[in-house]
Amino acid sequence: MTSSAPVRVRERMFWCRADALAVWVAHVVEEIRGVGAAPEWLQALEQDWSVAAGFPDFGLHWDPESNHDLTVMAGVCSAALLRASAAGDLTAERLCRWEILDGMTVAGGNDGHPVEVDRVLEVGAAFRGLVDGTFPADPPERHWFLGTGEGPQPTDR
Repeated sequence: MTSSAPVRVRERMFWCRADALAVWVAHVVEEIRGVGAAPEWLQALEQDWSVAAGFPDFGLHWDPESNHDLTVMAGVCSAALLRASAAGDLTAERLCRWEILDGMTVAGGNDGHPVEVDRVLEVGAAFRGLVDGTFPADPPERHWFLGTGEGPQPTDR
């Protein structure tokens, strides 16, 4: 899987490698599942984003209803970054065994390709930046592209 996918929170967005997004979203989903008495909106995201982790090509869009939702998600993202860092690089074999929903693997198993942790953390940090408002402004008439492990790159997408 070498496709790209858009990620949008409210009006801000970036593009990224779909495989890195899938792994990032799977870590977020697992963090949400660990939240005791999660609010209804967070439970709904867990369901929607579980599917997105299996089929990341469609990207991810979230339009939170309140600033409080952003604060909650920023905490989930921080925990998911720690989870992703601890998980390290994901081999193709590990991806094929990581089911996010019954019978659905993360990134569809990524066609037998590994996903390096530095690419996942790059996407995760950018997503958290969209959530907490620290993501850098877009380059003039362009967007950022992430998930390559080389930092944000300008793109015309």
